[in-house]
Amino acid sequence: MHNPPVVVLVAAGLLAACSPDVIQAPEAGPPAAIRKIRGDLQRADPGVTLASRLSIEVSDSAGVPVRGAPIAWRFRSGSGQLEPLTAATDAAGKASTTVHLGSTVRDIVEVEAQVTSDSSLRTVFWVLIGDAVFGPPPVTVDASVRVGDGYFRPLSVSIPVGGRVIWTLEGAQPHFITMETGKPKVRIHSGTPNLSGSGSYIAVFPDSGTFTFRCGFHWDTEPRGTVHVR
Repeated sequence: MHNPPVVVLVAAGLLAACSPDVIQAPEAGPPAAIRKIRGDLQRADPGVTLASRLSIEVSDSAGVPVRGAPIAWRFRSGSGQLEPLTAATDAAGKASTTVHLGSTVRDIVEVEAQVTSDSSLRTVFWVLIGDAVFGPPPVTVDASVRVGDGYFRPLSVSIPVGGRVIWTLEGAQPHFITMETGKPKVRIHSGTPNLSGSGSYIAVFPDSGTFTFRCGFHWDTEPRGTVHVR
């Protein structure tokens, strides 16, 4: 006795009709923000490759990761090689680069990541070289700000164009000096804006203007300070 042949018909339309609705991820708008997600404030010796890649994330105004955002990497201070120099963010809005430090770098090396389609979207990674010291260096400064737990003293300082401001930690908590408004072309003179222990940080202000700073770790609980550059 022979079994009758069994014909299996797969109707794509019927299956699709019976399938649950597919929820698609929202489409991202244009890039609106860039943030560091890995690799900041590493310590290394001259001539080595950093242990961790520098990684960023780009999102739109609603916080949705942006795929395909063009990223350019460059040294703002120091030297070496970056691989790659340019990239596009992946489906998670992320991109990264490997840093090979030059043999003559010292103190602080700055590496910038920028969204090339919008030059205002950029962020800077700091690499601490060797035994870089956070203490006050023997240089002349034009204004001093004491950084405590819940305060900046004074809240406002005035300096000439090209002047230096030093922030010195005197609180028990770590603080991160972040320039909030005015997008100044601040150059690090010494130290790091990530203050901890008994650290200090000196920045040079080459352009005139009024610039606001605050603590990047305590956005909602600590006041803003102001640097007037004339």
